[in-house]
Amino acid sequence: MENLLRKDNLIFEKQEQKIYFSTSKVKEKEQHFLRVGILQENGQFLQQGYIYFYLNRELKMSKFIGLYIKPEFRGKGLASLLLASWIQFCLNYNFEILSTIKHQRKPFLLYLLKKYQFEIMLPERYQTSNKTIQICKKEEDTTKYLLFKDYNYQELFKKSHIIYDDNYVILSKKEEDINILDQVLISTPYYLQDIDKAYQKSLSILKRYH
Repeated sequence: MENLLRKDNLIFEKQEQKIYFSTSKVKEKEQHFLRVGILQENGQFLQQGYIYFYLNRELKMSKFIGLYIKPEFRGKGLASLLLASWIQFCLNYNFEILSTIKHQRKPFLLYLLKKYQFEIMLPERYQTSNKTIQICKKEEDTTKYLLFKDYNYQELFKKSHIIYDDNYVILSKKEEDINILDQVLISTPYYLQDIDKAYQKSLSILKRYH
């Protein structure tokens, strides 16, 4: 069963857009989905994509599983819309710890969580851990550059499909024309620091679709 997540109107290319929340069981474990799509004139829901995640109500934790946008709708900001919707959903239901599942190596997603006011419990771990990854960017370039502290961890990351799916480019060293934006730790819980700023950040993304 699906429930309408937002009752206010979202607009995508002059068409009414809806976000639905649903739950399904996979191997006796509940997975939760936010599905975004266009409500067509015939009343049918044309799905554009979805984000799915686990919810641990006892720990107030949500773990990101994955995100998918249909090829014909990519490059239009829908991934940001789904991420903001997930963040806002978690804030509304007091889930204050966000993370990714173990094999989901998403450095850029964790970088975005920090933009939403989530941070690891002990930030000094960025300096002490050999698994620290620096998120880098070149001006006027949308490429996601990564700089690893540890060579062995870098080589392990290279063997995952994530590097190709997310179009990461791994740097062997810091380059002059590339700026370090932030640093993250994979498979580490990120805790909410400021609920008001987090909510306003998610709201600013959602307002683009009104």
